Amino acid sequence: MNDSETIYDFSSRTLLCLKKRPKMFFKGELTFTAVETYINGYLLGLECCLGITVFQRLHVWFQEKIKQENNVLGFTTHVDYYYKERSEEDRISILIDLVDEFLKGVLVTKSIE
Repeated sequence: MNDSETIYDFSSRTLLCLKKRPKMFFKGELTFTAVETYINGYLLGLECCLGITVFQRLHVWFQEKIKQENNVLGFTTHVDYYYKERSEEDRISILIDLVDEFLKGVLVTKSIE
């Protein structure tokens, strides 16, 4: 990590590692629920450390992206439901990619201090 790295750079590398080497993060079977739990915790940590609202913004962003309104499901549950016809492995990959895409727009200017 260097001084010019943004929080997005760090987050993006973390998500890439999660996608390519999930056994570094999880013991046992890799499931959508396990990845969902990890990502929710990671995003909550960003909210707490940076003082920004992530969950609500992510939920609205995803609804706009898929042009579908859903006020009942949270983001990760909505992703799981929206892509229910895909394999669990595909849904995990989609979830990680969506979080990375969202964070790029939110964190790209936030520096690590």
